[in-house]
Amino acid sequence: MRKKKVSTQHEKYIGERIREARIALGMSQHALASMIGISYQQLQKYENGSNRVSGARIQIMATALNRPLEFFFANVTDVRTSPAISQAIATKKGQRLIQLWSIMQPRRQDALLTVAVEFTEETADG
Repeated sequence: MRKKKVSTQHEKYIGERIREARIALGMSQHALASMIGISYQQLQKYENGSNRVSGARIQIMATALNRPLEFFFANVTDVRTSPAISQAIATKKGQRLIQLWSIMQPRRQDALLTVAVEFTEETADG
């Protein structure tokens, strides 16, 4: 009887970083997979942490995604302040929000934060 593979935090972290870098470049899973010579299904497994990425494959991805190797490993040069930021950066909506935020006037940023806090409080209240 085969044991079911269990993803470790390391595989999940590396997968998140792959997805984050790919989305930041506006690259599809199909495009990256083709560039590095794997199927997009395999890339999906790497991104969700269900398959381990070999060191050689990480090197290829680092080149394809224009990132240093350290980018893929925690506690090396990880500048993210929280998992919530990582999760936001790894989504198209999060990327779009960050792009819009960077060109928004400060008073509008304040207004957006106020609305976000109100929405969060509504969710917490039920």
